[in-house]
Amino acid sequence: MAKVDKKSITIWSLETLTPVLISELIAAICFYFFTEYSFISKLCILVFIGGFLYLMWDCLQNVLLYRWYEYRLNEDTLYIRKGGFSISETLIPFKRIQHIDIEQTFYSRLFNLYQVGIFTAGDTHSIGYLGKEEASELKDTLLDYLISIGVDIDE
Repeated sequence: MAKVDKKSITIWSLETLTPVLISELIAAICFYFFTEYSFISKLCILVFIGGFLYLMWDCLQNVLLYRWYEYRLNEDTLYIRKGGFSISETLIPFKRIQHIDIEQTFYSRLFNLYQVGIFTAGDTHSIGYLGKEEASELKDTLLDYLISIGVDIDE
């Protein structure tokens, strides 16, 4: 079983922090301009508290997600296991894969990590965050299998 990079916890937390900070900023501006309205003031205070609690909850969830986040390549299937408080296991037959891409988000670029997107007819799966070599190796392994079974690859 291969695991994702430990820096994934930081990336997931930063991805949560951004919208929380934006909502906190909007709530602070509303609180500043509408303090004479008690309803608006109370609502802004609830947004502050809710944003903080959500951020703490998500950081805990990210630590648990990393603990059980792993993937494995078998002879003709890809097994992905991830989850925090509830764990999901996905088994993807190689022959069902239609498209594979490697992408980098803003925050993953800071840590030089990549996310592998796997597209099947019915769903989209991702494995992230991996180092460049590991992500390229995973993509090449999947593409080599698809070529070996006769799928036309346009690259």
